[in-house]
Amino acid sequence: MASSRRLAAWYFQLAQLLEAGVPLPEALAAPGGPSPQLQDALVGRLRAGSSLDAELAELRWLPPVDGALLRAGAAAGRLPAVCRQLATHHEGVARLATRAALATLYPLAVVHLGAFALPLRHLVLGSAAEYARQVVYVLVPLWLVLAALGVVFNRHASVRRRVLAMLPFASGYQRARDLSVLATVLEGHVANGLSPVAAWAA
Repeated sequence: MASSRRLAAWYFQLAQLLEAGVPLPEALAAPGGPSPQLQDALVGRLRAGSSLDAELAELRWLPPVDGALLRAGAAAGRLPAVCRQLATHHEGVARLATRAALATLYPLAVVHLGAFALPLRHLVLGSAAEYARQVVYVLVPLWLVLAALGVVFNRHASVRRRVLAMLPFASGYQRARDLSVLATVLEGHVANGLSPVAAWAA
C-alpha cells in the first residue's frame, strides 16, 4: 500500500491531467504514481478494453475507500473532482501520521537516554567494553521489536489499529484518522448523487 503523501501527490496530478483533457489511460500512465509496475499493468488492461469499474473493484494497491470513491466518481462523471478530494484527504492523513510519529519520539528518546545513562558506572570504572555491551543489550532488542512492528503494521491494518488504540500517545491519531476516512466517504458519496442515508450505508 502506498503512503498517504505519495497518494496525495498522485491524485492531485491525476486531477490536473483529467481537467486538462488527457484521456484516463494516458493520465494513469503518467510518471509519479504510487506503484509504477502495477500502474502499467492497469493501463494495459484498460487499453485492452477492460472497464474502469471492474479494474477499480479488483485493485489491491489502493485503499478500499479510494477505490469505492473513484468508482462512484467515474459513474457520476466527477472523476477529477473526486481525485482532488482524495488528494486533500490523503494530505490530511499524512499530516496526522507525521504528528503521531512525532508523539512517539519522546518515549523513544527517554528509553534511549536511559540505555546510555544507566550503565555509565561501567564507563566510569574504566570498562568501556562492558558499557557498550550493556547499551547494546537494551537497544538492539528494542530496534528489532520496532522493525518487526513496522513490518506487521504495514501488512496487517487490523493489528495496527488494535495496538494504536492501546497507546495513549497514538490513540488520538487513530480516532482522527477514522473520522477523516468517514467524512471523506460521506462527502464523496453525497457529492456523487447518493442520498445521505445511502451514503451512510455505503
